[in-house]
Amino acid sequence: MIDAGQSDRRGRHVTLRDVRDDWRAVADVAPRDDQRDFVFALAARYLLLSLMGDDWESLAVYADDTAVGHVMWAVDDDGSHWIGGLVIDATQQGLGLGRAATGTLMTWLLEKPACEVVRLSYHPDNIVAARLYAGLGFTPTGETVDDEIVVQYGPAQPDGTDHDRAATVIAFNTCINDGDLDGIAALMAPDHTFVDSSGAGERGRDAVVAAWSRFFDRFPDYRNVFEEIDVRDDLVVVTGRSECPVEALDGPAIWTARVRDGLVTEWRVHDDTPGQRAALGLRD
Repeated sequence: MIDAGQSDRRGRHVTLRDVRDDWRAVADVAPRDDQRDFVFALAARYLLLSLMGDDWESLAVYADDTAVGHVMWAVDDDGSHWIGGLVIDATQQGLGLGRAATGTLMTWLLEKPACEVVRLSYHPDNIVAARLYAGLGFTPTGETVDDEIVVQYGPAQPDGTDHDRAATVIAFNTCINDGDLDGIAALMAPDHTFVDSSGAGERGRDAVVAAWSRFFDRFPDYRNVFEEIDVRDDLVVVTGRSECPVEALDGPAIWTARVRDGLVTEWRVHDDTPGQRAALGLRD
């Protein structure tokens, strides 16, 4: 049994146990119908993956003495430890079990002498997963695997490479998409500057965070979808699109960000026009 002292919102004690304690109950765990684009329709498929392969180890998620979910872990060739196959039964969702299960497994893995980082991946459209893992302290690595975003929990790498700057910008945008003001503030330099597509803006971390707060109140469904990222020294140029029910905020967009010492010093939004693309050296 793996026990990190976690509980769900009903006060039930959450632990991870050997699936053989009640493998049938674990095999029957099923997500909601709308989650089946992101995870298997039954946890039984994850059990088969663990049984037939050499990489993953399955664990049962228990709330008190009831099997409510499945999660698994593995060690990659580079020594990184991975979490995968998290499924909480549809009847048990909304109670904090996913957070408790992930937190319990993270704690256990990080206690291993050889474990320096814990990684996992999720589909870009799985907003619930993105918020869950960001809330647990996972940050994007800038990598993808099978079209899923890779995030990690562990020592931050020193800023100074294209990969690090791209990862900082991706993490900053994840906070925007989540409406996470604390996360945004944590990734801003004190002298951070924001400039919108009209040229108007704010300067200083506190002023910009306040501006984002007002923006999220007005447009809670706003999000940015990145398609291409180009790192040029301290300048990161991103193309993609904004999604929002308000037409003026919905459509193709370009962002530029400047990153210093792992913090965003400037975030600028540009209209995606031929002239702007030419000015930034982007292909049409």
